[in-house]
Amino acid sequence: MREGAARVIPLGRGATPEEAAGPILFLCSPWSNFVQGQVLTVNGGQSTGMT
Repeated sequence: MREGAARVIPLGRGATPEEAAGPILFLCSPWSNFVQGQVLTVNGGQSTGMT
């Protein structure tokens, strides 16, 4: 199942927990003070439709 999912992700692999945590840490940091009402799609480029 993981191999099949990796084929549709342009990066060719799933994210590590550290990679998935990065955007969360950003949103919890002062660097995101002016970020409001946004959705961060963390999927290795899968939503771009590139394979």
